[in-house]
Amino acid sequence: MAVEQETAGLPVPLAARVAGRSPWLVSLAVCGLTFWLAYDQGSYDVPSRNAVAVVVWWSVIVAAAAGLAVRSRAATGAVATAGALAALALWTLASTVWAPSAEDAFSEFDRVALYLGVFVLVCLLVRRSHVEAWCSGLGVGILAVAVVALGSRLYPGAFPKQAGISILPPLVARLSYPLGYWNGLGILCALGIPLLVACAATGSRAAARGAYAGGVPLLCATIYLTSSRGAFASAACAVAAFVILTGRRWRALGLTLLALAGGGVSVALLAHNPAVANGGISSADTTVALALAGIALLTGAACGALLVVPAPRRPPPPVVGWGLAAAVVVAVLLAVAVAHPASRLHAFERPPTALATPHGDYVKAHLLSGSGSGRWQFWQAAVAEFRSSRVHGRGAGSFAEWWAAHGTLATSIQDAHSLYLETLGELGLVGLLLLLGPFALAAVAGVRRLRHLSGSERTVAAGAAAAVCGYLVAAGVDWMWELTAVSVVAFAALALLVAPAVGGPALRTLRGPGAPRRSRRTPVLAVAVLAAWLAACAEALPLLTQLQIGASQAAARGGRTAAAVSDARSAVRLQPWASSPYLQLALVSEASGNLPAAQAAIGRAIHRDPSSWSVWLVAARIATKQGDLAAARRGLARAKSLNPRSPLFAGGRD
Repeated sequence: MAVEQETAGLPVPLAARVAGRSPWLVSLAVCGLTFWLAYDQGSYDVPSRNAVAVVVWWSVIVAAAAGLAVRSRAATGAVATAGALAALALWTLASTVWAPSAEDAFSEFDRVALYLGVFVLVCLLVRRSHVEAWCSGLGVGILAVAVVALGSRLYPGAFPKQAGISILPPLVARLSYPLGYWNGLGILCALGIPLLVACAATGSRAAARGAYAGGVPLLCATIYLTSSRGAFASAACAVAAFVILTGRRWRALGLTLLALAGGGVSVALLAHNPAVANGGISSADTTVALALAGIALLTGAACGALLVVPAPRRPPPPVVGWGLAAAVVVAVLLAVAVAHPASRLHAFERPPTALATPHGDYVKAHLLSGSGSGRWQFWQAAVAEFRSSRVHGRGAGSFAEWWAAHGTLATSIQDAHSLYLETLGELGLVGLLLLLGPFALAAVAGVRRLRHLSGSERTVAAGAAAAVCGYLVAAGVDWMWELTAVSVVAFAALALLVAPAVGGPALRTLRGPGAPRRSRRTPVLAVAVLAAWLAACAEALPLLTQLQIGASQAAARGGRTAAAVSDARSAVRLQPWASSPYLQLALVSEASGNLPAAQAAIGRAIHRDPSSWSVWLVAARIATKQGDLAAARRGLARAKSLNPRSPLFAGGRD
């Protein structure tokens, strides 16, 4: 491939070497970042997530300042998608005005801002010749996560034990390491399937193609061990979308079926080893490990052999394809009918109960069960919250407190397990439309772009689009929006689908031939850099606040009361609108015996989050220590009304 204009100014031999090697460097960098995000427990916690966001937005600033934002022609789809994401972020930020907790709403704004930053950064960095490298980096990074996850199950002594096993017994049976959530791990692997298959279909070397295809059985094995029905549904939708959107459908279909056949064999192997599938082994199981490796190698070899076979000059007539599609639809409908959908729906609606596993095979029993694991009740609560405020909702991040006060199950949850219903409840109809807007605009732009692409470019773009489709399905039935590693992969794939460099002109530097004049772009770049700087600052505030609260907690455990109070006050100065810094200040003041200061701090925490039952409970305890029993009763009654099903209040009196 000819050297693109980014290498202008370099000696020709050096430029050629850089252009030739950079795809591998891009793929390696993307792979490493993907693995790191997932390995850090999915980057779920605020410190991990916001640290990533700060780096992302500063990278956007550097990219814009370096001139990567200057292109010969802007991509309308990418600009529209970014604008729609920005509108969602601003509406989320605006909800801090009416949300019960401005702190929670601001945290949700930071989340949306992170995904916007990832989308913008990928759009700025990706080059047309490197789209395949980005896809392979994402796919191989996910595969590396799956390999580590399988290793933790097959060689349990070589990996740390997961925290929370006593609280969540399914952690023993359902594979969740290293993300910490079984469905999250399974859905991440599901997104990797179309990416690897697309790279297998377009790879430049036979060995690389076989390696990509050989990774699919390992992803399927990991999905099975997570016992995630949502992951299987996400994978099925992603694979179907890939076959439909790619240009070489028959070859893609054959490759996909062959790779999935290897996945089926790996699943059958694990199903016949329930001790391995359910985490019942305490020592290494090298036999199963070697068998999985053999399945991966054979699948890769078979797919590689299929790809070297010359394609027929004339593909089957369209009627054959339509007939096959009709047969698949009929088979799906028959399978649905045989599964007794009415009884399945009733089982899904019932409150969750302990899963009966007569043979000790929890993974298989859960996969075949129709239980919704409480999702029906979560979704009902989200709809009820929407009915309380239909237009603008009750504010971002408000579902957890709504569920505590109005939920129907004695369980504590943070999310509604459906992005769309949770957004409807928290941000109303306006928020739901703003959420759907970016994906709708990207779908229109992506379909238009796919029509103008052919060959390997279309195949890779179809793989990225399929990953996004799988994510949208998963987000509808689980809290993937909140799991940073999964959402970052999805938004990176979304950017690869609509980025200006995809199917358009190559990037041009500020001084490149035909580049627009600096005077025309300088004001726009200045505004963009300022917006990115503000976003980076907004992401840094909760990060620094949590670090200060953590330092205060560590100082309190060490008996350094003055330092604990000082760190808590620093957190208050960073986010004066937040409740948690005042709560920490109240706790350390209470521990030091300064009850008046504790009472003042907890009062400010209540003022900033009056719907939080925990701050009212702390207020009742402080009032009790002060001898104000009337205030203590009022605080306890308020706490109980905000979380009536908590075991703390079971059988108690006000």
